[in-house]
Amino acid sequence: MAKAKTINLLLEDGNLEGLLTIEDSSWDGIMFVSPRESVGKLFHQDETNYWGVYLLISDNQVYIGQASELQKRIKQHDKSKDFWKKAVLITTRDDSLNRSAIDYIEHELIEKSKKSGTLHSENKQAGNKAKVSRFDKVKYDNFIENSLLLLELLGIKVFVKNQKVKNGDKKAEISKKLDLPKDNSEKITRKMLIEEISQHAEILEKYSGFNTPRVTEKKFSKIKLFKTEQISKSGVKLTREIIPNVHVYVNYNYHDNRLALGQYQQFFNEHEEKK
Repeated sequence: MAKAKTINLLLEDGNLEGLLTIEDSSWDGIMFVSPRESVGKLFHQDETNYWGVYLLISDNQVYIGQASELQKRIKQHDKSKDFWKKAVLITTRDDSLNRSAIDYIEHELIEKSKKSGTLHSENKQAGNKAKVSRFDKVKYDNFIENSLLLLELLGIKVFVKNQKVKNGDKKAEISKKLDLPKDNSEKITRKMLIEEISQHAEILEKYSGFNTPRVTEKKFSKIKLFKTEQISKSGVKLTREIIPNVHVYVNYNYHDNRLALGQYQQFFNEHEEKK
């Protein structure tokens, strides 16, 4: 039988878009959520110096990490990682986590994030899966379960599995969005190609993993994507931003990039058919 819970939510700025502190009566943890521009205020909380795990989130990406001092690590990422817009810090009220605990929790969260497929994972590796006792495993799994519940409650659906496309009209709408002109003989101008790449940027970013395709059995002609603006040594801008935090070269080889768009489209259609 499910047990009732009491959840305490503090809105530091009076709304869900600002700094949040959340606790659960059946959980010894505490969670902080902060927009990037407010992390300085977040660091006034003593618990941000504790052992814990964290998420850096943008509209389409997530990075999951762990630290013995959360505040110190987030400050490092504020200087070194450009993509994120929001940080989530998960720790305990009494600093009771340790190295094996955060290793285990981080690994499990990365695995769950990749399986959900909701956001592109910025984690190149799955962390260090610690060997924990059967008793600690139960404790840490419960900690994770409560964390996921609170994240979903706040509308942070990093770990909510992507819904399969069941509605035929919706699927047709997606396919239509991806369709490219079939007449490859038509003259392709730079403006036309930029418009097409911009239109499909989210799909390209999802399946190219910034030039490292996740599906190894498929061979793509890659459209070079960057997370930050690229500038030459002489100060000339080499790229343009087509969606937030995704940049593409201004100068294109029309034929190769047109071919790449077609290959990504074909893979996307096949991928959707398998769902």
